[in-house]
Amino acid sequence: MDTLLKWTPRVILSVKIIIPCKKMGELEVFLAKHGGQISAVEPLQVQDTSGSQLDDQSNIMVPTNDDVLDTAQVSGKVLLLLQLYRIPIAQFGLHVLQRSPSRTSELLNKPKSFENLSQDGREVYRKMKRWLEQEGPIAGLKKKIQGSQTDDQQSNVIVPAAADVLDTEQVSGKVLHLLQLYKIPISQFGLHVLERSQGRTSELLNKPKPFEKLSQDGREVYRKMKRWLEQEDPIGYVRRKIVQGKRKRGQSTSTVVVRTKFSVLQRIALEALYKDTKYPAHGVIEEFANSYNLDSRTVRIWFNNKRQRGETSGNAATSVESDDSVTESKELI
Repeated sequence: MDTLLKWTPRVILSVKIIIPCKKMGELEVFLAKHGGQISAVEPLQVQDTSGSQLDDQSNIMVPTNDDVLDTAQVSGKVLLLLQLYRIPIAQFGLHVLQRSPSRTSELLNKPKSFENLSQDGREVYRKMKRWLEQEGPIAGLKKKIQGSQTDDQQSNVIVPAAADVLDTEQVSGKVLHLLQLYKIPISQFGLHVLERSQGRTSELLNKPKPFEKLSQDGREVYRKMKRWLEQEDPIGYVRRKIVQGKRKRGQSTSTVVVRTKFSVLQRIALEALYKDTKYPAHGVIEEFANSYNLDSRTVRIWFNNKRQRGETSGNAATSVESDDSVTESKELI
């Protein structure tokens, strides 16, 4: 182009061109370099396919009169229906407008003029208008809400892989057969294998649900049953667990009788302390027990026995001979 202008005779040309605004600066530089100038600039009005035109100053699509909606009227009708049938705004926004609860509330309660909205904003109000014009808008919305709630409930159930699916009826049937055959109580099986209560174990064995409809925890229970069945000696395993449980319970309540025999020095010291006081204080008993290598509980029992018997004999020697030992019971934990 530079070469063309260099050899072209200088004549005044008036050319009308269409150029983007952001290219105006480049055009001015080019014309100044070659002795040209821009005489006038006229903004171009561009029509879109919907009949709206672009406002150069605001970049907002100006709709034709036929396309203009009264946003306040449309949103007011929608709000009235939602309040009348107690439909939450959040549900309307989700299923009709595909907008968040806060955005839906703003569109309904603070509608802007249709002319001041962007194309996306206008489309939202058109959706409201189409929803109002359909037959039974509330009934249709309620169906969508109920359908989404059902889908949510179903989505909470994890669908297992085909290889992981168990036949719960078959598994529970085999378990029940073994328990009845070897007379193993359901309560013991639930306690030692499933770690479930008797009522829950009975329900799982007698009323098994399909594996696909069980929660993750419910499926794990039937997997435990299957692993128990696959053991080399499942009945022997349960019986050993039952015996171990009985032993633990027995040990927790077993008692042993301990007899403490006093030395001559300990007997004399006890009698001397008894003559001094029949009800020694706690600190005195503790100090006495430490001094004579005795347990404080043993000393208290001796004093209690001594007071109950009383001094029936006439001489101290006989009394000492009758108090030469203490018998007490201790629980084994």
